Amino acid sequence: MRAAFNAVERHGNVHNRKLISVSGLAVNSGIPEQPLGREETQKGALNRLNNLQEQLKESALKNLKKDKCFLVSFENGVIEEENKFFDIPCVIVRDIATGKDSIAWGEKICVPDEFVATCKAHNQETTIGNLFNKEFGWPAGSWHKFLHTKDRWVIMANAARTAL
Repeated sequence: MRAAFNAVERHGNVHNRKLISVSGLAVNSGIPEQPLGREETQKGALNRLNNLQEQLKESALKNLKKDKCFLVSFENGVIEEENKFFDIPCVIVRDIATGKDSIAWGEKICVPDEFVATCKAHNQETTIGNLFNKEFGWPAGSWHKFLHTKDRWVIMANAARTAL
């Protein structure tokens, strides 16, 4: 939620934070816990977005100003490029007024091959991040900062700003 709030705040050049309302809702991606490849990652983000809109259709969307309402979906996946593996977020933003989707990809973070191999051996049912946390004792959601210079939410916020 922090990434979505930051992206919307900067996109709208909003100086009064009280004018922004961001809510989070956990929805199913319909893909394995650790997506592999751009196609599977993007499919997960789109599935989340559609599931989110479906859940909100009955209540929340009816009460919102549709000209200023966006749905934001995030999905991190692992891709392979030039024989190296990278974690990368896919962000899809849907403008409720127009129904238009915008897709953006965030910064890539190189991940060691052995962690990807372990993930594959477990049928993608555990994430790369969970494997890092278990191996190194890092707090949940923090491994991006240990392997890169930015927190995960910052990487995702930058991608969301691009999508907006």
